[in-house]
This record gives sequence, structure tokens and C-alpha cells, in this order.
Amino acid sequence: MFEKGSLLNLLTYELSSKGVIRELMEDINNWDSILVDYHPPFVERIHCKVGKYRISLHYIHACEISEALLHPHPWKSAFIVLDGLYRTGIGYSNTEEVPNIMSESVCRGNGEFLYDMSDPNLWHYVAPITPVMTVMINDEVFEPDVINPACKKADKELLPLSEERKKELFEQFKKYLY
Repeated sequence: MFEKGSLLNLLTYELSSKGVIRELMEDINNWDSILVDYHPPFVERIHCKVGKYRISLHYIHACEISEALLHPHPWKSAFIVLDGLYRTGIGYSNTEEVPNIMSESVCRGNGEFLYDMSDPNLWHYVAPITPVMTVMINDEVFEPDVINPACKKADKELLPLSEERKKELFEQFKKYLY
């Protein structure tokens, strides 16, 4: 099972040869999938639960900054960019009011750009310049009184990927994680 510590440390550990992710990559049946397509950037997600954590393998489609969804998360999370040209911005607000962007980053996915969102009032946008592949580990949902009121669920039903697309993405991620 996972080692204790921050999600960023956990993600770093997991991506080493010692982690659980490598074992999970042995069988596609360990993973579920979903197409997150209610707002750009569209995300093809392969995910599984490990204890209280969720591991998500994301293929994120390119979009313009003006299209990207600036949002908080209802859980602590850590991310690593494996491939593609990744652009993100970070802001802070403890209300539903959209924050000013405090920091923007662009990086080439090579497994060296990691960041976490451990505060419920941190917001981010992802506006990939090219399609990107990332890994996200998230913890359980924050307590209801801590969740930022701007956290919203999709306004449409999110469907799984086709089995063919899931397998195609799984094989791409295996090149990085197995």
C-alpha cells in the first residue's frame, strides 16, 4: 500500500520502481475510464482507487487559455506531467469569486514538473498547448465545511471511454509507468 507523507512525496515515490502504480499497470482491468467533456480542456481519464486515494492517468486535449476552466478541487491532489506542452495558472480564493492568477507556468512533459494543490482554496486552470499526459493522485474529498463553494460537478452525464480508446491510452501510459 502507499507510504505516508505528502501527496507530492507519494507521487514521486509511486513513479519510482517501488510503487503500486507499476503493479496496477500489469492489468487494464484494474482501471475504469471516463471522458470529462463538459468544459475545455477535455480530459480522457483512466483511474483506479487504492485505499483512500484515486490514481488518474489523464490525456488532456489542447485548448486556449480563454477556454480553460479555472477551478478549485474538492480534494488534495498532486500532479506530474509526463508528455506534451503543459500550461497552467494558479490562483487563490475562499469564495465563489474567480481569483486573479498569481502564477503561470509552461513546461514540457518529461516527468520533472510536479505540483500539488493541498489547500481547498487554490484554483488552477490547465490549458495544454499540445495534448498532454499526466498522472494525478488525489486524497479523499475535504470535509463539507472546508470545500470551496465554487467546486461544481459536471452539468452532464460523463461517460466511459470506448474499450478501444481505453486500451490505446493504457498502452501509451505503460511506456511511462511500467
